Amino acid sequence: MDEHFAVELFCKHALGTHGSKPGYPKIVERFVKATGHVPLVIEVIGSLLRGKEEQEWMHMEGLIKPREENSREKCWEILENCYGALHEKQKEMFWDIAWFANGVDSRIASYMWPDRDLLRYHVLMPLVKIGEDNVLRIHKLLKHLDKYINQEWRSRQYMHFTDLEEFNKKEGKEEVEALCFDLKTLRPHIFEETDFKSMPKIRFLKLDHASMTGNFANVFPKLRWLRWHGCPRDFEATEFSPTELVILDLSWSKVTDDWGGWRLMKMEQLKVLNLTGCTDLLISPKFSSFPNLERLILERCSRLVYLDPSVGDLKKLLCLNLKSCTELNRLPAELGRLEALKELLIDGTSVEEIPLKGYSKELETLSASNCLSLSLPDGVGELAKLRRLSLRNCRWIRKLPESISQRGSPLEELDISGTGISELPDSFGNLKRLRVLKMDYCFIREFPSSIWRLQSLEEIHAASCRNLKGGIPGGIGNLENLRILRLRNSAISSLPPEIKHLSKLETLDVLHCDKLSELPELPSGLAIFHRSPKLKEKVSNP
Repeated sequence: MDEHFAVELFCKHALGTHGSKPGYPKIVERFVKATGHVPLVIEVIGSLLRGKEEQEWMHMEGLIKPREENSREKCWEILENCYGALHEKQKEMFWDIAWFANGVDSRIASYMWPDRDLLRYHVLMPLVKIGEDNVLRIHKLLKHLDKYINQEWRSRQYMHFTDLEEFNKKEGKEEVEALCFDLKTLRPHIFEETDFKSMPKIRFLKLDHASMTGNFANVFPKLRWLRWHGCPRDFEATEFSPTELVILDLSWSKVTDDWGGWRLMKMEQLKVLNLTGCTDLLISPKFSSFPNLERLILERCSRLVYLDPSVGDLKKLLCLNLKSCTELNRLPAELGRLEALKELLIDGTSVEEIPLKGYSKELETLSASNCLSLSLPDGVGELAKLRRLSLRNCRWIRKLPESISQRGSPLEELDISGTGISELPDSFGNLKRLRVLKMDYCFIREFPSSIWRLQSLEEIHAASCRNLKGGIPGGIGNLENLRILRLRNSAISSLPPEIKHLSKLETLDVLHCDKLSELPELPSGLAIFHRSPKLKEKVSNP
């Protein structure tokens, strides 16, 4: 990496600026030189020093200064020092993520650790990143740190087997905390309690496409996460009650509402129940056995037709995911008792009505994309904490209620693409926090004049709005934070000269806007510009 960009990257992560601060230039240059301009190492060290006192900067400089030769080995040593700066609980979390939680939704994985706030507040950064999709990710190089750090100890703590004979021969299993099986057998293997009795420290168990039989009383005293994809329809284990279990993942299994495990497994501490892709579920199980459940995932249970009313007893439920439950057309009225619910995801269902009464106090996300039969309740505007609303492709929705844009609304993202909506409420300008507006493929004829008061707006997507005609008003120049403007395949006839004042505009898409014959001066920072060939000759920049 070029030295200028290396310094800029380091300052971004270490100081939160694009350049150095007074008193820092020399030490910044020394750190950047020591990293060999390797982006990963720059980011790791910079983030580790963020908010630290000068004394800690000097200490870290002392650790890496003797290794200024640019080599792969030196990079590993620097990363090892950064790892060494973590305390023991953070180190445990790092290895857990590297071994079995990389690529997992952080909101689910975080229940694995009693001190889950360490992850929530990004203490592990930059060794671990949480993406915009909330997924945990570790750089592929960092996953090989165990070759340099306590490799022998790690190999005892985390075990992965593809062969049963190898598992049976393995010694030292009493220290195992994470055990993963990827067995390539034609028939599901049947595990007995004796297979695990010598491993009382297991916290994570991956048991895909296997069965269990026997008495499992007190076998898993510390088990917190059980991943059992492909779990069989018959549950043959007895006394299976891991009292510490907080995550149960039965995705793509044969379980039904009367599966034996629901009766035999005592799961009072369970926080996450994942039943993704359990297509044998026609009726959901009763939920009275999970009083502390916070995340219920029934995504892609494509034959589910009935959600048990006991779901209303889950007083701590934060997220209900019913995505792609295509046969589900009714939500129980008992959902109104979910006063803690923050996310309701019903995308791709056949749901016709949403019972909003009750949980309106806390609901932040209502996602109902591709609900082709859904009608929008007037009370949606009364959801006092609603930040994200998606109605994409809900073609029967013709109008947004005026209440959705009442003063003080916290709404940040609104997607009405593919709906029958032809106009926005006159009070739309009250949505002062709105950042993203998506209305592709709908019947909008014009932007309401009040929209230009939305100074938080960063994205406008109005592609293929064939009824959107005339000129874009000059008020667009007031949207000082606008980054993306997509008007492709619309009938707009002009852009105002004020568009040049949009200093943050990065993307402008006016491709196939056939009524548009000329372009005004455009912002100099434009990075992505889609326009028809006839317009290319009429614009000098970019």
